Order: sequence, then structure tokens, then C-alpha cells
Amino acid sequence: MAGLVAPQKIIMNSKNTLIWFVVAVALFAFIFVYQFFQRSTAPLSLDLLPGLRPSAVTSVQVFPNNAPEISVERTNEGWLMTQPVTYPGQKAAIESLVDALKKLTIAMRVASVGNADSEYGFKTPETITIQSGDSRREILVGNKTAPGDQVFVRVVGSDGIFVADAGWLKFIPQSTTDWRDTALVGGGSSYDSLILTNGAKIIELHSNPTNHLWQMTRPLTARANSDYIVKAMQQLQTAQVSQFVTDNSNADLTAYGLQPADLDMTRDRSSPGTNTGVP
Repeated sequence: MAGLVAPQKIIMNSKNTLIWFVVAVALFAFIFVYQFFQRSTAPLSLDLLPGLRPSAVTSVQVFPNNAPEISVERTNEGWLMTQPVTYPGQKAAIESLVDALKKLTIAMRVASVGNADSEYGFKTPETITIQSGDSRREILVGNKTAPGDQVFVRVVGSDGIFVADAGWLKFIPQSTTDWRDTALVGGGSSYDSLILTNGAKIIELHSNPTNHLWQMTRPLTARANSDYIVKAMQQLQTAQVSQFVTDNSNADLTAYGLQPADLDMTRDRSSPGTNTGVP
């Protein structure tokens, strides 16, 4: 009997070895496939626009969906909108977009540029162009991903369609008013001359350059209430536009009660060419 038991044990041990070998091979295959998949979809943590310096940006163009081009250029004092109207730009809003693009990183690369435009929303994308000196970068914004917290993006000249966080999309202007300066008047408060006109009545005021006290020169010469004038100027400086009604230079001012206006105010500095009229 003892001679018959030993071969049976050998056969059973061989079967166990074969089973464990198969399990090991399957486990190895699973780990390999899992690691390969993780490598292909893991965040790349790369900047979408490497080397972008917000302070060096000289102009920004935005082409929103179903809206006119919005273009701004950097000036010595801030930003100037050049399209679709010429108007002072809203510095904080413009630079928020530039800063967001500086910080924008790639979550993953999903495809090569080819026939995938319709699938990812690049047939009619939103377009942003950033100019920094001689460097010009164009970013195309496609569809959002299914959860909605990420968006497909492309950089013209680079091969690849990428996924990035969608939070920065809120900084893209969708209308001209999003980037227009809402200050009612600009230029600071360093004016030293005021002319108020109400029909045939004219009041002219000037600030003394030495003591900065205000004096009336028309309709009579007298000391003015400097505290009152300074406070009124400060309130005017902080006044904000609540709505842009029209940009038509030929608009009928009578319809808005501006022809004639109840009051015309002209501010001036001692330096030439700085007249500012406020109806």
C-alpha cells in the first residue's frame, strides 16, 4: 500500500504547482495592464502654456461662441479695449483670465489632433489668443467632459487634445460689457478746474495749486466750499456704470434726456489736452 501512495502525492503536488503558476501569471498580467492604464491616464501636471508671463502679455483676443471678437491691448495705465468698441478695459477682469491661463495645467492627453474635432467640440470652439512680444499663442476651448468639471482644450501648433480643469472658463468674457471699465469717469481726482453749465447759467471753479483750496471765478469771484467740492469729486470718482445702453455715436440724445442735459460738467487739469466733460 505504501508504494501506491507516493505517486498520488506527486500528482497532487504537480497540480497544485500548476494552479499557483497560472494564478501568478494572471496576477502579473493584471498588474501590468493596470499600471499601463494608470500611466496613460495619470495627470501629467504640465502647464498648458509653459513660460507664460502675465506681466509680459501685450494683447488678448477672445472669440466667444456666437458673439463678436473682444480685443484688448495693454497701455501704460492699464488696458484699452479695441474691439468691438474702443473703450477703457476692466483691468482686474482681463488679468484674471491671463493669470488663470498661467496656472492652467493639463490633467491628461486624450487624443492626437486629427479627425477628433467634432467629438471634442473643436469644430466651433471658443478661441483665445495671447500676445507676448513676438510670441503668439492660440488656445481652442472645446466641449466639457461628461461630469462638467473639466474641459477639452487645444493649443494651436501643439499636437494633442488635452483635458483641463473647467473652473477657469468663468474668466472668459461672453459679451463686450464683461471687460469694459465700469467707472463712470476716469483719470483720477487730480483735476484743478470745474465748469458747471445749466442752460445759460455757468459756474466755474479753480483749485489753488499752493494750498489746494477751491475758488469760484464765475459768475463771481469768491471762496468756494472746498470740503464740499472735494467730497463731490470723490463720489463722482467712485460712481459706477450699471448698464451700457448704446455705443452709437449718432444716437438721438433727446430720447435719453441728454439734449439738452440738465447739467454739464467739465473737468480740467493745468496740463493741456486733459479736458474731460461729463454730462
